[in-house]
Amino acid sequence: MLLVVSPNLAMDRILEVPNFRPTVVQRSTQSSTQPGGKGMNVARVFRELGGPVVLTGFVGRDHAPLIAESLKAKGIEFDGIECFEQTRVCTMILDPAGKNHPTVINEESAEIDTHAAELLLNVVDKWMPRATAVFATGSLSRGLSNDFYR
Repeated sequence: MLLVVSPNLAMDRILEVPNFRPTVVQRSTQSSTQPGGKGMNVARVFRELGGPVVLTGFVGRDHAPLIAESLKAKGIEFDGIECFEQTRVCTMILDPAGKNHPTVINEESAEIDTHAAELLLNVVDKWMPRATAVFATGSLSRGLSNDFYR
């Protein structure tokens, strides 16, 4: 089993904007919102390849149930820590006709609750006996020390 530790989970909002031009008011032709971020993507791919996976990290109370349900539907165990009100949202603007990389705007996380780091490490300790590998990825939520991954 792969244990994915991603302390700064997000929701991805993907907007399709034909002929996207900065500084001009435009409308998107399609939009979608889904759990996102490096840890989510790693967990999804590992599961699609047939491996069992558990994902943990910090999430806002606003999107925790949606994230858990979405991952469960894909066969991914989610053991997240609700430690702030709002999950950060990362917005991607895609131009379907464009050849450029999408424009990406990543929100900063909220400050984590007191003792959140300790709670996350407790979740990691809980799953370690069953894990054959651990993959730690992504930026750190505000309030974590710069050496948290160590």
